[in-house]
Amino acid sequence: TNPPTTTTLVANGRCWQWHSSSTATAPGGSFTPLHLLIENGIITKISDSPISAPPQAKVIDAANQIILPGLIDSHIHVTMTGESKYFVDLSKCTSISDLKAAVLSHSKKHPDHSVIQGVGWDQEKLGGFPSSSDLDSLSLTDKTIWLWRACWHIGCGNSRALSLAKAAEWVGEGGEVERDVSGKLTGVLKERACELVAPILGEKSDAESTKFILDGLDMCVESGLTAVATNEMTPATHLYKNLHSQKKLRPRVFLTPMAEELDSDPGLRPFTTPDRLLKVDR
Repeated sequence: TNPPTTTTLVANGRCWQWHSSSTATAPGGSFTPLHLLIENGIITKISDSPISAPPQAKVIDAANQIILPGLIDSHIHVTMTGESKYFVDLSKCTSISDLKAAVLSHSKKHPDHSVIQGVGWDQEKLGGFPSSSDLDSLSLTDKTIWLWRACWHIGCGNSRALSLAKAAEWVGEGGEVERDVSGKLTGVLKERACELVAPILGEKSDAESTKFILDGLDMCVESGLTAVATNEMTPATHLYKNLHSQKKLRPRVFLTPMAEELDSDPGLRPFTTPDRLLKVDR
């Protein structure tokens, strides 16, 4: 038997219609009535005149509101977007003590987070640069702490972050792993040296990553996005598949796995789910 047809009629809306004589230098247009018939998720009829509602159709009265095409973000990192909701705002800190208090408060509020990221500090406001010693004094030894300066070109990490990033071993150009007069790491990394922390900031449990993906997708929907093309920094295809099976994907997701994920999972192939809510092209 054929699957049941889901039909929705959106009536009494408006859309913007450019006039045929409109040009770039002399644009012109007007709002016109809009009625849409949607069958199984596909728009099958558009009219400026009323459409008769088929039997069993769900009817939505747009009440003269403007109807726009769905917005698509063609380059986004959904997990990072969701995680940004939990970044510690350090922009208002005026001392190292303020900064430490903000990080400690965040840790108590989100004890399940293994990585704490802060953003927005300025040494001019703080009275000096923060250090790994400052962060270590919080006794959050099981947390990876990384705090970005307002410019995002400089950051400071606790000893755990520096160790995982192997900052002491870095030899490169275009950046600096800062050391004090005795040669000890201060915790501050500058410019390209900050690239060392990218992999460790992505090291999260599946439960953490799933939480951030869901938060990120919610933020996308709240911004008016109906589809996103996302590139995740760590393997996430299995997480998106799980969310799809649980019917938790709100916008349509076009997923581009990193090369490292393709290398680690030779069986991963392009696919599209039957409802077209999840697609992997590479």
